[in-house]
Amino acid sequence: MRTAEKLALRPLRVVAVLLFLAFSPVLAAAASAPVLSEAQYARDWCQKEGGQIVRPPGAPTPVCELAKHRVAVAFAENWAATIGGAYFITIDSEKKPGAALILRAPDDQRYWNLLNRTLLKQHLPIRTWAIQP
Repeated sequence: MRTAEKLALRPLRVVAVLLFLAFSPVLAAAASAPVLSEAQYARDWCQKEGGQIVRPPGAPTPVCELAKHRVAVAFAENWAATIGGAYFITIDSEKKPGAALILRAPDDQRYWNLLNRTLLKQHLPIRTWAIQP
């Protein structure tokens, strides 16, 4: 490579380095963001909705108990299991079944759609909530 070509590429390299330095704190912060568990999302959401976390006998995860509903909270990819869970947690209660999906990524919207389409098609009376962190 000739000297003139090397000098022409130098400003591009400087810009690339400056951009990397400018965005590296942002990338580091995103990478170090805490990853929450289903239980932590459930606790935070339940508190915001004015409910309380309960653990019905045999329930694998904590459940949010609201005024009229007991809500099974799960990550979006577990949408199908949430349907059965919503009924299971209301067996020993007068509360209505509910399901809350944690939508962590834009692609999780497809699980939300699957859940609601299934409930409508099968005429299942489960109230749904979307938790979007």
